[in-house]
Amino acid sequence: MLLTDKYADKIYGTITCYDLRVPTWAPFRLQFYMNGHKLLASKLQKKEITYRMHDNAFLEILDVEAAEKLSDRINPEDLHKVLDVFAKRYCPVPETLGLGYTWTVQQIECATDVMFKQPGDLEPLYDEIIRTAIFTVKPDNIATFLGQRITYNLKSRSNYTHV
Repeated sequence: MLLTDKYADKIYGTITCYDLRVPTWAPFRLQFYMNGHKLLASKLQKKEITYRMHDNAFLEILDVEAAEKLSDRINPEDLHKVLDVFAKRYCPVPETLGLGYTWTVQQIECATDVMFKQPGDLEPLYDEIIRTAIFTVKPDNIATFLGQRITYNLKSRSNYTHV
């Protein structure tokens, strides 16, 4: 069962930045998923700070300093409070047995977003970035970036051999 909750919306913004998976079987392991970029986007929107995104990447933020302050205010302790409310509301069985939840991070992706004020600032680095990508990134990597897997049939057509 997949749930969203208006209580979390008050703290974390729109329902598009998270979802909660609630099991209907023991051991009642709750799973919470949150997208930090979408969370920041909802906070920027509330503060009426102009930004542009493509997929899950910020292409432009009008006030980068304000965005960084908003991002710094995303607090794990506040998130734990919201998750405790979710646990009581949607999965009360452990509490009736005198048990509780301990929140842990199973998977985390840290993004270091590098933004350039103007295209010319990237120019001195661009050739080296492209050269490095050409020599280090292989078709298997590219397929992975695109969410695909290269099968034997595709390998034979790609003229790719390990050196």
